[in-house]
Amino acid sequence: MPVRFSLPTRRVAAGIVIPLVLAGSALAQAGWWKKYSTPGADVQLVRSKDFAYKGVRVFYYTVQTKGFPAQSAVTLMVQNLVTGTRPLLLGNFKLDESGKVVNADGSEYSLILGGPSPGETFQLAVATLAKNTNGFGQVTPIPIEARDGPCHLWAILIGRYGTGYEIHGDGFRPGEKVSFVGDSEGEVHEAVIPARSDGSWWTDVLPGIKGKLAGTVQITATGAACRLSIKAPWKAPPGMKEASPGRP
Repeated sequence: MPVRFSLPTRRVAAGIVIPLVLAGSALAQAGWWKKYSTPGADVQLVRSKDFAYKGVRVFYYTVQTKGFPAQSAVTLMVQNLVTGTRPLLLGNFKLDESGKVVNADGSEYSLILGGPSPGETFQLAVATLAKNTNGFGQVTPIPIEARDGPCHLWAILIGRYGTGYEIHGDGFRPGEKVSFVGDSEGEVHEAVIPARSDGSWWTDVLPGIKGKLAGTVQITATGAACRLSIKAPWKAPPGMKEASPGRP
């Protein structure tokens, strides 16, 4: 049976930082923060180091802004895009002359992310305390992605243990019909997804297979100028004897 692809939408008032973040995980997460950032404002998370500690990989990111008033006071909030997780208010900081987020004593601020799963994605909201500028950055410490020519295919984890992913594509030809194939441990679903006018598209997959505790889903997207494949792991949540049937 063909996989069902739903494209829900959400209306959010532009320019309001906290409601955007507190609203929780929503679909099409890869792009919404761009739309609601203050025009000209940009937030980049730059990996400064990563290491393993007692078997857990830890990532450090500095936060660089553009288009914000120099040396302004800012508030930071981070949201894990896995469904059901709650946002975390990180506190008040300030920007130095270059737009980098620093602590009250002027030392460099680092966002620390420990033990992320493949595809697990975080969004950071930066807002001036005067509430006249806000911007959003996004980072996936362990990306699941592929590139072919102008095309880019990637997965964002939205369900714990890999029970759900958003699949995103861009760089495809505007309006073209993209061939989409999901293969989860031999269960195959196919669909045709129309690219938007900017060559992007997205959908979601639930890769669990009845009778199996764990596996891998392979996603293949084929357009007129490219063909890309990615693989993403999944497993049944603890205590379950098998994964819930999904739609790869």
